[in-house]
Amino acid sequence: MYKLYLIIIIIAIIVFIIKTEIEKHKAATNKNKSLNDLSYQQYSKFFGEVAKSDENFEEKINKIYELIVNKKYDDIDNIANLAGCTYHECEMKIKYLKNKRMIGDYYIDSFTHKIKLCDTNDKKLLAKYSRFIYKKHMNIDEIVVQLTDTTMQNKERKREQVIEELKYLIDKSLINGVAINEIDGKLIYYSLVKKDKKEHNIVPIDCPHCGSYNEVSRGSKVRCEYCNAIIEAPLE
Repeated sequence: MYKLYLIIIIIAIIVFIIKTEIEKHKAATNKNKSLNDLSYQQYSKFFGEVAKSDENFEEKINKIYELIVNKKYDDIDNIANLAGCTYHECEMKIKYLKNKRMIGDYYIDSFTHKIKLCDTNDKKLLAKYSRFIYKKHMNIDEIVVQLTDTTMQNKERKREQVIEELKYLIDKSLINGVAINEIDGKLIYYSLVKKDKKEHNIVPIDCPHCGSYNEVSRGSKVRCEYCNAIIEAPLE
């Protein structure tokens, strides 16, 4: 009887381990589906960067993820070298991973070329704005009004403080997929820009001449933003 009981326990443990590994595999598969070269090119363009189509994208992005999350590497120069990309490319890919919520509360220290966990003060500042940024896509004036210590007397000063603190978080890559329009001071959200382009039939096209990422209205012809070659977007 004891032996039978022991066998049942062992079988239950094995089944549990198998199920756990299957769930891990599913999670990894879903992660890889959300990470792709086209999505990365779109994200890079949002920040004014040119990312050409790269057949080794998946290999590079997975290596960067593994080195940071699993192996705890923090030297970006070393990570870039092991992943087979430049420092600048590696930095943008780290930001992309952060935007996809694949990397936690790390920030990029551009001076030391390190990726570091943010300290307590940064976490508090991040928590202060995350609910306005990620959940509600609020703009600066809306955020100012929502802050509990805002009054009619200090409203303008609070606005300046919000802009300063958001710039700090964006510069450290603690908040991702958000930019501040330097002209009108408004927030620009990557996810909203992407949605708007989709609704207006703007499609991504890699230039057949230089390989650079471009965005073209369906059924139209334009010149590549980078090499001036003619690009045509099909109607369907």
